[in-house]
Amino acid sequence: MIAFLKLVRYQNLLMVLLTLILTKYVLIDSFNSINGLSHFNFSILCISIISITAAGYIINDIFDIETDQINKPNSILINHSISIDSAKSYYKFLNIIGVLSGVFVSFSVEQVTYSLIFFSTAYL
Repeated sequence: MIAFLKLVRYQNLLMVLLTLILTKYVLIDSFNSINGLSHFNFSILCISIISITAAGYIINDIFDIETDQINKPNSILINHSISIDSAKSYYKFLNIIGVLSGVFVSFSVEQVTYSLIFFSTAYL
């Protein structure tokens, strides 16, 4: 479990979550009296963004194994604590969760074209 948390860079994910919360509740809600997202939809949106971001960190570590062996050999997790196959499975799972939850929010706010953002972000 600790290796997985290190793999997805949980500290960075917490910063992303904090940024999302502050942006919504401090900036957007203070300037806009019309609330576009319910608390539930905002929570699902946060899950989507965090999942896609974590998947991005995982795929980055998968493709940078050789570079990381040279630059930071003591902090490599893939092939030491987590197998490549497990990392790829985590990557696929997190992307699926992220895209599906993003599409759900897009349909909930009746902005279906917003779902393309989640597809394209996961694809890129």
